[in-house]
Amino acid sequence: ITLKLPEQRSGLDRDEASMWIRWMRMTPTSLVVDLTDEFIDAANQTLTDDLLDMIGVTTRQEFFQRIGCRLLVLPSGSSLRTP
Repeated sequence: ITLKLPEQRSGLDRDEASMWIRWMRMTPTSLVVDLTDEFIDAANQTLTDDLLDMIGVTTRQEFFQRIGCRLLVLPSGSSLRTP
């Protein structure tokens, strides 16, 4: 599955996304989905050299080593036990 904006999804893409969302909502235990690679791909498309200079990072690789994205899916009605 790849991350897409809502207006980029159509037909089977929309069906596949809906299927994964339903499956994640019905999980009986906590679930961690690592979206780091997709997050870095999205950041790479929007990150400019000016922004890198503004945050004091010299290379894209240095910036990408510092970011990540994990989705925590909890069973319905539960909360995290520890942060």
